[in-house]
Amino acid sequence: MMRAQLRAYRADFLIAVGYLILPLLLYGSVTLGPRTMIPADVLFQWSPWNAAAAEFNALPPHNALIADLAIQNTPWKQFALDSLSSGEIPLWNPDLFAGAPFLANGQHSMLYPFSILFLVLPITKAYGWFALSQVWLAGLSMYAFGRILGLRRGGAGLTGLAYQGAQFLIISAAVFPMIVAAVVWLPLLLGCIDRVITTSLGPPARRHRTLLWAATGAVALALQVLAGHAEFTYYTLLVMGLYALWRVVAELRTTNYELRTTNEEEEAHAKSAKEAKDAKSESSSLRPLPPSRPLREPLHSPPATRRSSPVARSLAWLAAMVALGLLIAALQLVPLFEVGQVNFRAGSAGFDEVRGWAFPWRNALTLLLPDFHGNPTDHAYRDVFSGELVPLTLNANGQPNPRGPGTTSWGEKNYVEGAWYMGVLPLLLAAIGVAALWPTANAKSSRGQVPGSRAVSSAPGPWPLEPGTSSAGRFFVVLSLLSVAFIFGTPLYALLYYGLPFIDQLHTPFRWVFPLALAVAVLAGIGADAVAGDGTKHAASASSDAGRATADATAPHTPLANRVARLLAWLALLGGLLTLGGLLLSRVAYGLVEGLVERVFLGLAGATDAFPSAVAFYSYQFWNVLAFGIFLTLSGALLRYETRDTRYVLRDATRHPPPATRRRFQPAGAAHHSPRATRLFFPVAAALIILDLALASAGFHAATDPALLDHTPEAVRWLQVQDPAAWRLTTYDPAGSAPLNANVPWLHGLQDVRGYDSIIPRQYTEYMAAIEPQNGLIYNRIQPIGSAAALESPLLDALAVRYVVSSGPIDLPTYRLAWEGEGVRIYENLDAAPRAYTLPGAPAALTALPTAVLLAERTPATLVETRNNQVVVAATADAPATLVLADSAFPGWRAYVRPAGSGEEAEREVEIVRVLGNFRGVALEPGEWTVRFRYSPRSFWLGGLMSFMGSMALVFALVVWGWRRFYRAEHAATTTRSVAKNSAAPMVLSLFNKGIDFVFAAFYLRILGPAQAGSYATAIATAGIFEIVANYGLNILLIREVSQDRSQAGRFLFNSSLLRLLTATIALLPVAGFIWAGGRGPNPLSGAELMAIGLLMVGMIFSGLTLGVSGLFYVYEQAEVPAAMSTVTTLLKVGLGVAALLAGFGFVGLAAVSIVVNVITLAVLLVMAAGRFKLHGPWTVDRPLLSSMLRLGFPLMLIHLLQTIFISIDVLLLRQLLPDGERVVGYYNSAWKWFNALQIIPSYFTLALFPIISRAIKQDMDAARRMYRLALKLMLLLALPTSALFTFAAFPLIGLLGGREFLPDGAIALRIIMWSIPFGWLNSVTNYVLIALGMERLQPRAFALAVGFNIVANVLLIPRYSYVAAAVITVLSEVVLLVVFAFFLRRRGAGIDWLALAARPVLLTALMLAALWLGGQLHLVVGLALGVIVYLVGLFALRIIGPEERTALGEVLPGSLARRLGWGR
Repeated sequence: MMRAQLRAYRADFLIAVGYLILPLLLYGSVTLGPRTMIPADVLFQWSPWNAAAAEFNALPPHNALIADLAIQNTPWKQFALDSLSSGEIPLWNPDLFAGAPFLANGQHSMLYPFSILFLVLPITKAYGWFALSQVWLAGLSMYAFGRILGLRRGGAGLTGLAYQGAQFLIISAAVFPMIVAAVVWLPLLLGCIDRVITTSLGPPARRHRTLLWAATGAVALALQVLAGHAEFTYYTLLVMGLYALWRVVAELRTTNYELRTTNEEEEAHAKSAKEAKDAKSESSSLRPLPPSRPLREPLHSPPATRRSSPVARSLAWLAAMVALGLLIAALQLVPLFEVGQVNFRAGSAGFDEVRGWAFPWRNALTLLLPDFHGNPTDHAYRDVFSGELVPLTLNANGQPNPRGPGTTSWGEKNYVEGAWYMGVLPLLLAAIGVAALWPTANAKSSRGQVPGSRAVSSAPGPWPLEPGTSSAGRFFVVLSLLSVAFIFGTPLYALLYYGLPFIDQLHTPFRWVFPLALAVAVLAGIGADAVAGDGTKHAASASSDAGRATADATAPHTPLANRVARLLAWLALLGGLLTLGGLLLSRVAYGLVEGLVERVFLGLAGATDAFPSAVAFYSYQFWNVLAFGIFLTLSGALLRYETRDTRYVLRDATRHPPPATRRRFQPAGAAHHSPRATRLFFPVAAALIILDLALASAGFHAATDPALLDHTPEAVRWLQVQDPAAWRLTTYDPAGSAPLNANVPWLHGLQDVRGYDSIIPRQYTEYMAAIEPQNGLIYNRIQPIGSAAALESPLLDALAVRYVVSSGPIDLPTYRLAWEGEGVRIYENLDAAPRAYTLPGAPAALTALPTAVLLAERTPATLVETRNNQVVVAATADAPATLVLADSAFPGWRAYVRPAGSGEEAEREVEIVRVLGNFRGVALEPGEWTVRFRYSPRSFWLGGLMSFMGSMALVFALVVWGWRRFYRAEHAATTTRSVAKNSAAPMVLSLFNKGIDFVFAAFYLRILGPAQAGSYATAIATAGIFEIVANYGLNILLIREVSQDRSQAGRFLFNSSLLRLLTATIALLPVAGFIWAGGRGPNPLSGAELMAIGLLMVGMIFSGLTLGVSGLFYVYEQAEVPAAMSTVTTLLKVGLGVAALLAGFGFVGLAAVSIVVNVITLAVLLVMAAGRFKLHGPWTVDRPLLSSMLRLGFPLMLIHLLQTIFISIDVLLLRQLLPDGERVVGYYNSAWKWFNALQIIPSYFTLALFPIISRAIKQDMDAARRMYRLALKLMLLLALPTSALFTFAAFPLIGLLGGREFLPDGAIALRIIMWSIPFGWLNSVTNYVLIALGMERLQPRAFALAVGFNIVANVLLIPRYSYVAAAVITVLSEVVLLVVFAFFLRRRGAGIDWLALAARPVLLTALMLAALWLGGQLHLVVGLALGVIVYLVGLFALRIIGPEERTALGEVLPGSLARRLGWGR
């Protein structure tokens, strides 16, 4: 079966491999070869690199037009790699613009999955492999779309080749990796849209596929966004929306047609039945009538009413797909949105200005002759008369080419922006594809006229079996026409400019080449199918009269596509031959055309800028036209060969029944082509397309020697040793020679006030504009200094610009020549301010731009630490002052002040104020201080949380889909199967929910901070006591009782719900008592805390009622339903919680969210229960039942209450007994979150152990004792190394969860609390053993003793030792509980030799701790690895796992692993 399926996909696999041919032809030298795609040679155009240009033979650069890859994209990638290698997330870039957000920009594509190539490969190789992978993906994506549209493999294969080789895409790959990554996903996205619509509106049996296609589309959209180019995301979403709208409307039209056809058929059937009936009454020979057909729909029923719900469902699926995709990509989108609000380009451009960036009309020629306006990689031309290669130096005006010295470029649009060549054959096939989408008039008129033939449908479109499907193809006809109109800036562009938001900020109408390339590729695939597969070669001989007669008779019905194909075949063949002939004639008789060539050369604007003479111009264009003529001829010959002697006939439905599955793009009346011809057409066409497109774009990308990147000029090396973290540089360039060009210093670790980036904070551009006008902003640049007056500006001094690099002299008294050579001079600015200094006065008084007088009052501060996301400054103030850090202020920066010499535990957060127009300022009191600036933008954490939630929602949806798809309820299911089903789903989803909660905790802890987080933890702990008493163990009772008699479900649910309301009232008493007692202490609860407690308790009333309803699902063995609902609840809680936090409601808002979430959960489960189960009354108060539940529920409630107090009392006491209890509880609770996360291990372990050990106790007490001892040892062997590892990694773990604000206190608490785990996990096992032995009544006594010890010890020690006491007492309380449990077991004869059990594991753990410490001296990861290795080796060396235990473990381990270890089986 599997082998057959693989064979079925063999052709698809070969096509996928075939898509590597073109990228390997283009990028072989930069992937498999020794070259690099980084155009390092462009650096040698500018000083100081050009001093070594001759040594490296680097001039002229191969392609100066792709310099952006070297001076923009490469620094982005290198900065990200350097940051990650140093252990930092590159959130902030301190090296440009006095600092700016980095990760938020997105164009670095750092979050794009394929960027992992830059992590695993040298950067010099990664670019080539990245380009190859994306071009390959473009082909695959388009092939998938073609197949979804119904194209044959050959047609879809050509579609992929046409798209992946489109010059727009290949040229983008050479210079803008983020663009090529952004455009490869649109075909797949359109395919997903198509499938979502067709499956959601299709038969019910196919609707289960809708989720899979929506999920695929969501992931594809997320990848498109993460590629990092917001402009192309905008275009992608726009095309997706238009296509979805088009397809939905088409489905509605199809439905109307089907309904009309059905009604007509029913009317005709009724009429024929009446006629037959009349004939029957008159005839003596009666024949039976055919059975009556049931109506598919009532005649003339309103179609809009019938389809409104399915269409709404389809639109809902599409909206969910897009929303989920954007949610998964929120890690990039949310920070991008934040920086986009303050970007310098937030304003709009005028309509005429935007149209000015469109293609000039003469660019239409490059659709056929891509190099007609020259190519920046052509530095010479081959003389057509001598055959020599003639280098270009000076033009006809005696000057270098202004569009690129030594190049052939002369167009109004540069080559990167103007590339739109798509190949000759794809354009011809696209024209045929357009014709294939419309039937001929003859074909329309032939309906019903050919007896026994298959009539062409009257549906809106030419496909009789699927009316309306032609709309998918016609969409791309319309899209291509609109794209051309937009590309050339016609007045139609007003539809976009005035009709859509934000598009007035885009100056790139020429980028509509992107959807145009896609549309042409799709139409080419349709045309290829029409040519190769939709005609019928006559089997009869050409000389056969019968054959000719049949052909002639059917000729009028030949589809339009076939006529167009033949016409274009002849035109292309003849046109190509004429082109080649004319070209040859012009060469032979050049004297006859010389005057014409001269006039053309002089008359074409720009031609004289590139070429020295008309002969040079003619020679260059000769080869361009020759290539066009060859490919036009070959394309025409291929089409002529495929359409030769072809006659198209309408298929006889009686002799040639239609296939079971019909391709969508198949013109009416089509039959099959000659197999021989079809087999030849597709591979030849593929080879022709590959050759054409490869030649058109070959050599455009760089293929340079990687050694060029290793060259560092002496000037740069001199700057690198001048403590570059303490100052910035700029250049003085009044002549425009671009010394030390923008972004290049960044590559070498130098900070530059200039920069070249798409996102620059507006506050910074305004600051720089105050120095001098920023004319380079239209090109996304902060420009060099252009005037001597600007060099003397105090605003430049305030930027800490100590060094200015210039090609010429600077004759100013405040500038000193510091270094000279390699064509540059480096001047030191003597008035430059340090990067950090203090000024007298408060920050609020320093908001104006700096002046020389003000800067003269500065007192330098000391930079202690400088990293990308953090700067630490030591400053001294004799009076109240402002510390100024000459880095750009931006939301997300936070400042913490502590006395000099103290640790971070002494820090307090202070406000950052934007001072001197751009910089960060904090207020300082008199004294010596250490100030830590930390960049931790809320947008990053919010985006990360949203991406995580989106990913989890996707996983959850797929899990639910899989469950519903593959699980089938069985009435005769075994007990084991039922138990497994009802336990597996809750366990898996519980783990899932805990993961979501944990990630959300990492978010809200950063938002709330320690104090508010502590208040929230206090409110939860207090309300937790209320919840235990209110629930009263009623859920367990309901499940137990109703399981025995399901007819009592309604009675028990009603009465237990009433009892919950009663017990909730009673539960208010202990909470009120605690609040009253706390109010008399040193730190009573705040009003916000009391409000949060009240809101949480209200929410818990609804959650208690929900537990009762959930119990019904467990009774009916549908535990997966409440488990799945719990995940939905978790996702909803996180979503609403984020909204509450961002709205500023704090932890009170989180408490209020619990009410909303629990009410929704209760309502949904009630509706589901009412629809699934028979809930019979009586719906009356049953006093005996209430009394019984009160009596039976009390022990359950009591043990649960004691356990809860045992766990949470320290939180409540810390809050009440300490003056800063809120903050302390926040620290302590950050440790508890890790501790609680690990409790899932003993929880599921004991859940599995309990039934096994219960059976063993009944059968063999000795065997049960051995099993208990084994369980204890396993728990100990898990708990001890876990405690050791968490102790060692406590600081990074708390930093990961809560951030630096929770350090070091949270880490200290975690290190102590973790050592309660070994005792606690042993208690978990022992607790269940007590229950299995029937000693559950002793549990309250044990917990009462432990709780008593816990409370007394905490009350006595917390006031003095704070959270350290609480953590130590937690450990000791577990010890006390274990001692009591052990005492009870020994009385029952089930005692354990605890010393023998724990001695060797404890010794091994001590060795592990030593290894962790030793390895940690080198690095945290080294320590962790060494500790784990020592522990694993020690398990065997110390023989901790004995023979009997190995045998027992061998029974539960996988067979292969057990045999390899030699354990048991």
